[in-house]
Amino acid sequence: MTQELLSTQQSPVCRVCEVELHVEINWFPSLAAKGNRICKSCVRQQYKEWVRAHPDRMEVYRLARRGKYAYEKIARLEVIRLLGGKCSWPGCSCSDSRILQIDHVKGHGLLEIRKYGTHYYQHVLQSILHGQKNKYQLLCPNHNWLKRFENNEQPHQIIEAEQLPT
Repeated sequence: MTQELLSTQQSPVCRVCEVELHVEINWFPSLAAKGNRICKSCVRQQYKEWVRAHPDRMEVYRLARRGKYAYEKIARLEVIRLLGGKCSWPGCSCSDSRILQIDHVKGHGLLEIRKYGTHYYQHVLQSILHGQKNKYQLLCPNHNWLKRFENNEQPHQIIEAEQLPT
């Protein structure tokens, strides 16, 4: 149908660079079918400009192509961003998203992790977006373990050195 339309009318021109358009040569068939008059080189140029203007969104797309749990990776990064992007322990400046851990302020996060399994970060993200931001905090691994020890949040009993059998 698009071919018939093009043969009865004048050859269309690109709306950006005004080059004559020919399907399969310099015009994507999907764009021709929609009536979008833009040549392949202009589409590519606009895409490159968009990528340069949106590096944060491109990181999300790159992560999405990496594997099975891509949405969890994206959700985790978004949770880290929403929680401030650095360790919330006073005086700590750790901001490496690879090691930051999402901690439950009142403890017992293991129950939630077991309940939601591989969809845990999506659950945390939804909780934060629905106003439960103060339920979670970001901690670096060292401070997370300190908090767990000080608040006795260990899932298993820790045996002190004095209590070890000799």
